[in-house]
Amino acid sequence: MGIFSFFGTSEKKDISSSGVLEDLSEEQKTFFLKENDRLEIEVKQAEAQSGDSNNGTIGKGLQKLLGENHIPTSAKEKEEFEQYQLQNTKRHAMLENCAEVQQLLLSCLKNGSYTEKFTMCNERTKAMFNCIDSQKKSLSLLGYESARSVKESEFIKGKADDLFVKHFGKEGLSLEDEIKEQFVDDLENTRVMLWK
Repeated sequence: MGIFSFFGTSEKKDISSSGVLEDLSEEQKTFFLKENDRLEIEVKQAEAQSGDSNNGTIGKGLQKLLGENHIPTSAKEKEEFEQYQLQNTKRHAMLENCAEVQQLLLSCLKNGSYTEKFTMCNERTKAMFNCIDSQKKSLSLLGYESARSVKESEFIKGKADDLFVKHFGKEGLSLEDEIKEQFVDDLENTRVMLWK
């Protein structure tokens, strides 16, 4: 489902054969693959955490926003939602929401200035780590795994992405502490709105 598949997935073997790394120096390839392994570990740790903070409670805010008829009722609808959940884990949503930031990092490693390449695209790398961390927090707090329908799941995933872009910018480069604090406050307000 897109370009997110390089960080933290079983498709790591496809990185080398996909041509993504072919224009990078050996040092850059080593760095990129090392960081890929590190991110994979962080994503797996996020998945292993206690899960969402909403414990499946019905979110009145979500119900009001999405309407009452979005919950699967028939056996077929329930089975389709179970399939959706298997294919769209929190990890998948996290990586999908960070796809643009990741693509910018890859582009920098491949086509960046001499200074950027020398520093292994430090700013873009920080932005990628911040995106993964922010999405991990957002999806957990907003109840991605407590969603009861595809519509709820997609809404929560979109809301997590919107909050990231609103605070850190589309490229994820606004990393000041004040902005991070505002992000956390906005995230908590959104959680309350959706689940209380």
